[in-house]
Amino acid sequence: MIGKTLSAAAVLAFAGTAVAQKTDADLTSLVAVTTTYDGGTARAFSEGFEGLALGALNGQGGWTQFNALTGTDVSNVNPSTGLLHVRQTNAAASGVAAGAARATGPLGGVQSFEFDFSGSTGGGADYTFESVDSGLGVISSRLNMHWIDTGFGSALPDVRFLDSTGTLVAIGEWTPGTYATYRVDVDPVGGMDVYINGSLVFSDPNNLSGLGGAASADEVAFYNDSFQLAGETGDWDNVSATPTPGALGVLGLAGAAALRRRRN
Repeated sequence: MIGKTLSAAAVLAFAGTAVAQKTDADLTSLVAVTTTYDGGTARAFSEGFEGLALGALNGQGGWTQFNALTGTDVSNVNPSTGLLHVRQTNAAASGVAAGAARATGPLGGVQSFEFDFSGSTGGGADYTFESVDSGLGVISSRLNMHWIDTGFGSALPDVRFLDSTGTLVAIGEWTPGTYATYRVDVDPVGGMDVYINGSLVFSDPNNLSGLGGAASADEVAFYNDSFQLAGETGDWDNVSATPTPGALGVLGLAGAAALRRRRN
């Protein structure tokens, strides 16, 4: 296993700044990837990667790759649905974030961000999905498939979410080799909800604007931290961003507090 620690103080800039060791501080930074916003006016987007050419994702379908030290490629090896997906491989530059971002166009109301993810193994890289306000250069949400178990449930690697206090909290687990569907709802005037395979697993009554993050987004990004083991892969599919009317408030404050306390 590649050694990683959770104690050093460093900030991971998504444009490619290397760090010696991975830290929780790296993953809670609100520094966002800088990409070219395409100025699109669409109010929703869905990407199953169908119709793209096999090979580098960069420049296809509006996607911009950041850090070419790892493969972020259109593949037909392991799609969640359809024929194509994106596979991340060959991450050998430990501590350098590598992935891709795409403008969604302006989104109104409660914003729902959804994707399918499957990692081949735990113990290597972290994989992260974010919604981004490209104008402010900060995120509105961050969902992280952690490399190890931190005490939530069984020994499977944890799924973590950046809550409104700036803490990456364990909210579930992911099973290596198996796709799951993740959805994050962000209310620009309220809170955040997280769903795994259609089940609500976490609710926060506040969004990230109180931390200096964004209350809404016009871009999505996914990446890993380049701590992949030999032969390790991370597969992404069915990325979407959708505005929905109304407010969250699914559980209310009491239910949200109960979910925040839940650890198994």
